[in-house]
Amino acid sequence: MNATALNTTQTQRFTMPTNLMVSGINLFEVACDYLIKQNRRIGRQALLARCVGHLEVSGASREEAAIAASQAFAHLAAFNSRNRIDVDASTSSMVMVRMDGCSELLALTVDDIVGMWKAQNGISVKHVAV
Repeated sequence: MNATALNTTQTQRFTMPTNLMVSGINLFEVACDYLIKQNRRIGRQALLARCVGHLEVSGASREEAAIAASQAFAHLAAFNSRNRIDVDASTSSMVMVRMDGCSELLALTVDDIVGMWKAQNGISVKHVAV
């Protein structure tokens, strides 16, 4: 990869969402600020639920708040990671992940992601033959 491509990739990696505005408030920034100040030991789901509630008080709908909270959580969690999602190679049904120090690409389908989420949350996963 040449230096120009690397710089472009680094810039894209930390691009902040800009469409999360409600009544002049940038929900992503409010969510980041809120999450930074919270105790992470309460667990991801509880932390996200609290953040969503905080954003709803600011006038956001539940869906807007959930999206902003999730984006902020992921941004903060990945801040020091060199792994990244290749947005240009991903589609609405597949996420392409580039792992640091690995030449292989990780392609995750929507069903892969949902299956991992269900397994992580103790929800029964039904296997479907493809």
